[in-house]
Amino acid sequence: MTLSAAMVTDERHGVLAANPLARALYAPLFGSATTLGSGHANLVRYHFLDPGARDFYGDWNLTADMLVASLRTEAGRHPHDAGTRELVGELTTASAAFRARWNTHNILLHARGTKLFRHPEAGRLSLSYHSLGLPVSVGETRQMCVCTAEPGSADEEKLILLASLAAPRPTDGRPGTGERSGPRAGVAGPTMGR
Repeated sequence: MTLSAAMVTDERHGVLAANPLARALYAPLFGSATTLGSGHANLVRYHFLDPGARDFYGDWNLTADMLVASLRTEAGRHPHDAGTRELVGELTTASAAFRARWNTHNILLHARGTKLFRHPEAGRLSLSYHSLGLPVSVGETRQMCVCTAEPGSADEEKLILLASLAAPRPTDGRPGTGERSGPRAGVAGPTMGR
């Protein structure tokens, strides 16, 4: 999937894997002090605890509502999950915006829609997304979310730009010796094959 940004997350919106284009698209998340400080990328933690998230998301409030309602849904499915309780406790304490949304008790299952971004290198992007549940055991599912642009659109051109920034750059002409340049150079983390 070279022209689609694909990311796999757990039930708490922790990022488990991302292809190179998703890492380029979500560069602010992966390079965030919030992410680096906690040791792994989490969409909800980034959204509510990193001030840069308000600049990154095209509709911060809508995304906030959806993330919290989705997390509330998962908390209802697994009420004794210690990781979810810890994340909710952390965010409830640290973010009034999260706390207000959590207290509405909204739940949400969503599999497709539009995501709006204000990317620091590509500018405004409007991407379609589709989520797919990936069962890993009888009671456990991971979510794969794939973001794509309308073919022939300015958004597709921006994704092509991000894909070129995410592509490995050869250093000495030998296969497999490339280094990354661009927005994620040197950022460690899980990736998905192309």
